[in-house]
Amino acid sequence: VVGILALRWVRYPFLTCPVAFALWGFSLSAAACLQLDLTWKDKAGVTAAIGLLILVASFLADRRFEMDLSFWGYLFGLSAFWGGIVSMDSDNEFGKALFALLNAVLILAGIYLNRRVFLGFGTLGLLIYLCHLAGDIFENSPLFPFVIAFLGLGILLGAVYLRRHAEWIDASMDRWRPMRFRTNTEKRR
Repeated sequence: VVGILALRWVRYPFLTCPVAFALWGFSLSAAACLQLDLTWKDKAGVTAAIGLLILVASFLADRRFEMDLSFWGYLFGLSAFWGGIVSMDSDNEFGKALFALLNAVLILAGIYLNRRVFLGFGTLGLLIYLCHLAGDIFENSPLFPFVIAFLGLGILLGAVYLRRHAEWIDASMDRWRPMRFRTNTEKRR
C-alpha cells in the first residue's frame, strides 16, 4: 500500500518492485491468509489466479503510463502464474499439451509486448514439455531425435525469417502495442 501511495507522487519505476514482490508473496500464501482448507492443486490454482491478476494489472499500467512501471509486475506476476501452473502437475497428456500451448502463448505475448521475461518463462515451459515427451512418451523411439532435430531446424529457420521481416512485423503490430513499445516513427515525434 505504501509503495502504491509513493507512486502517486513519485514516478520511479523501482517503487513497483516491493509492490509486485508483496503481491507475489501474497499469492503464495493467499489460501492460508483466507484460512481455506485447500489441496496442493487448489493452492497452486489460487497462486496462478493471483499471478494472472498481477499480469493484467501490469498490462493496464503499460497501456496507461509512458514510464515503465510494469516490469516488476510482469516478473513477479509471471513467477506466480507460471509457478502455480507448473505446481498443478497435470496427470494426463491433454493437460500437459495445454501447458505447452500456454507457454507458446507466453512467447507470443513476449513478442507482442517486447518483454523478454515472457519469452524466458515460455521457453522454459516448452523445454519442460519437450523433456517430458523425450523421457516419458517417446523414450525408446528411434525417430524422436530426428523429429526434435527437424523441429529445432524449423525454429531456427523461422527465427531467421522473422528477423529478416522484423521491420514489417513490428510496423503491423504497432497499432496494438502500448505506445511506449511502438517501434515506428510516430512514437519518436
